[in-house]
Amino acid sequence: GWATAPDGPYSWGYCYINEQGNPPSYCVASTQWPCASGKKYYGRGPIQIS
Repeated sequence: GWATAPDGPYSWGYCYINEQGNPPSYCVASTQWPCASGKKYYGRGPIQIS
């Protein structure tokens, strides 16, 4: 969004490319599916259901 967008800056989609703050790692390591060393994992965000 942008500051002068109709209905406000947050009404026209998502505004952040990277997660803000200090998010968790999202990696749940297991012996079958280990986390890749040196890689970051991110949440997928909202899912469209219609």
